[in-house]
Amino acid sequence: MLTELRGHHARLVRWLDDHRNLCDAAQPDYRALRHVRWQIAQASRQRLAFLTGTVFPFVEKHGHLKAAAGLLTLRNETPAYGQVLSAFIARWSMEAVMADPGGYALAAQDYRRDADKRLFAEERHLRLLTTEVEWPPGGVFVVPNRNAASTGLPSSRPVS
Repeated sequence: MLTELRGHHARLVRWLDDHRNLCDAAQPDYRALRHVRWQIAQASRQRLAFLTGTVFPFVEKHGHLKAAAGLLTLRNETPAYGQVLSAFIARWSMEAVMADPGGYALAAQDYRRDADKRLFAEERHLRLLTTEVEWPPGGVFVVPNRNAASTGLPSSRPVS
C-alpha cells in the first residue's frame, strides 16, 4: 500500500515540478502549462481514488491505533482541501493565467507548497500506521528469555 501511494506521489510530484519550471520561465509556454495542469488534475484524481478506495478504509479498520490519528485527520480534511483546490482552479482559469502570469506564478507557489505538505503527511502517517499494524510490539527481534526455558515461551524483549 505504501509503495502504491509513493507511486501516486511520484507521478504528481513530477507534474508539480514541471509546473514549477513553467511558472518560473521568463516567457510561459501556455500550451505546455495547460497540459501540465490537466496532468496534475488527472494524477490528483487517481491519488484521491486510491486514498478513498484503499488507504482510508485501511485507516478506519485500524482507527483504534494511535498511529491512525494523522490519517484520520487528513481524511476528514479532504473535502475542505478539495474546495481550496477547486477555488484555486476557478480563480486561475487559463485566461486569468495569461492575463496575469506573475500573479499566477505567486499563487501557484502557495498551491504547490500546500500540495507538498499534504503528500509528505500522507506518506508519513501511512508509514507510521503500517509499521504499528505490521510490526509486533517490543521490537523487531525476539530474543529467548532465559527464564522461558521452563515455560517454553519466547521473550518479547527487543535486542539492545
